[in-house]
Amino acid sequence: MKEIQTVYGNIYILSRDQIFQRIIQIIQQLCAKKNGPFTIGLPGGSTPKEFYRWVVAKNILKPYLLTQIIWMTSDERYVPLENHESNFGNADRLMLYPLGVTQNKKHPWKVVVSPQEAAEDYNNFFPPNTCFDLCILGMGDDCHIASIFPHSPLIHKNPVENFAAIDVPGKDTRLTITPNGLRRSSNILIIVTGKAKNQALKTVLEDSYDPKTKPAQLNKEWAKKVTWLVDNEAASKLSAQM
Repeated sequence: MKEIQTVYGNIYILSRDQIFQRIIQIIQQLCAKKNGPFTIGLPGGSTPKEFYRWVVAKNILKPYLLTQIIWMTSDERYVPLENHESNFGNADRLMLYPLGVTQNKKHPWKVVVSPQEAAEDYNNFFPPNTCFDLCILGMGDDCHIASIFPHSPLIHKNPVENFAAIDVPGKDTRLTITPNGLRRSSNILIIVTGKAKNQALKTVLEDSYDPKTKPAQLNKEWAKKVTWLVDNEAASKLSAQM
């Protein structure tokens, strides 16, 4: 394991299996500190699907965690939960349902109502000035996080709400956490894996600060609560002096 301290948070370079183990350790540690329900915003993407299968295969989530955690997603496509593009649907099919998580511990986006109403439901779920206890994010090869893409109006005109519905050119309607939602989340975990992400990771960490074109750089503002878990392939282009 290699640890790197940056202005965007602490980075840990690990194997894929070590990353999955670390996610569980972080969840366990944070849950132990929280008196009451613990909210997790899950991400979308291929690595989370691997993680869900790994969790089920290892049977590694303790029963008390399954009763304490409320499972949500940090962003979502405006599609039915049965759709293979649904972030929460995938989490439920691959991990939550096999683990026997009860329905009252699942809080998907309400894609059966309008996108604006779905965002309002998520906004109303949290007390004022709070958001997820743990927000888990991936990062795209264009440096986007959640559904905050380069040049997104969520960056230019940051809404005060934690969550918003937004039309993304070429990607239809998305439901997503906003920069203010990230600011109000207690802990942020960013997972970056694979060779396809190595240039984006280098760009975010080593190029000039411009979150309008590199949204993952938004994390600089709240870096003290950000942890990056990165595999060797994703880290392969980082400068040796980091």
